[in-house]
Amino acid sequence: MSNLFESTVTRPLADRMRPESLGDVVGQDHLIGAAGPLGRMVANGRMTSIILWGPPGTGKTTIARLLADQSDLEFEPLSAVFSGVADLRKVFDRAKDRRSVGRGTLLFIDEIHRFNKAQQDGFLPYVEDGTVVLVGATTENPSFELNSALLSRAQVLVLNRLSDEAMDVLLSRAESVEGETLPVNADARAALRAMADGDGRYLLNMAEEVFTLSNDTVLDTKALASAVQKRMPLYDKSQDGHWLNSGLPHGTMVVNIVGSFALGCLLSALALEWSPSQEVRSFVQVGILGAFTTFSAFSMDAYNQIIRGDYITAAVYVVVSVITGIIALIIGVALVRQILT
Repeated sequence: MSNLFESTVTRPLADRMRPESLGDVVGQDHLIGAAGPLGRMVANGRMTSIILWGPPGTGKTTIARLLADQSDLEFEPLSAVFSGVADLRKVFDRAKDRRSVGRGTLLFIDEIHRFNKAQQDGFLPYVEDGTVVLVGATTENPSFELNSALLSRAQVLVLNRLSDEAMDVLLSRAESVEGETLPVNADARAALRAMADGDGRYLLNMAEEVFTLSNDTVLDTKALASAVQKRMPLYDKSQDGHWLNSGLPHGTMVVNIVGSFALGCLLSALALEWSPSQEVRSFVQVGILGAFTTFSAFSMDAYNQIIRGDYITAAVYVVVSVITGIIALIIGVALVRQILT
């Protein structure tokens, strides 16, 4: 029960806008739709343990709470950051008591990847015998961070970064909740969505900040940029963010240039009907290998951006890779022709 002091504190807009049913969740139709795995679970009235893997602000906690409500399970939330073995034991004891009277328990563990392997092993018997339905949320790759035994007992579901259309729906709902229109023009509204980088919570936090500004002035893109801050890209030097934001794209570009250059040398040598030495043959083999490696690494770059919902960056990878590859190939052809003629 809230007290007098709590009632005077304004809840953040993102918290006030939490969906009250799965149908209100945006951007995750592949999971919560009638044909999606969560939609089927709710329709059948039978929940199984799952791991929700996705970026921040995509609805992992909200979905877990709604699953408990719609499946008539007692919701037991824990955070792996603040909880330990003692907390888990208390939850499991309460879950066993409920089970004895025919009630089920949904155990939601936020940041589940922060539990060590031994702590994760502690879930297994309770998940195995159905004492709890485990719903774990993580921003890290479960294949790297979770026990294989736990993964064999829980289905991993991937949440998408919110699309531009989904974020526009959130802004429209925010305007309805606040009872006013965002004081931004069309370009600034699009920029606001882009600045959130697929994070619904961050988008609503920025929108709440914009709502506090004077409605007398409609902000353009420049004024919006000075009023709010762009979301910083995800980065963790020891996790997926490192490879998605730095090393992999740069490494692919180097391989692309070297491979294309060697392939250009190969094509030029074949066109001039030149019989190369063993050393040159080795170089040619490297060129062929580089070409295949380039294709594989480039495909991984583009795919990583596509699954994150960043189609523009994926398209940029395509254009830049093709252009640099063609330039390197032309240089390789020209160099060999210059040497042999």
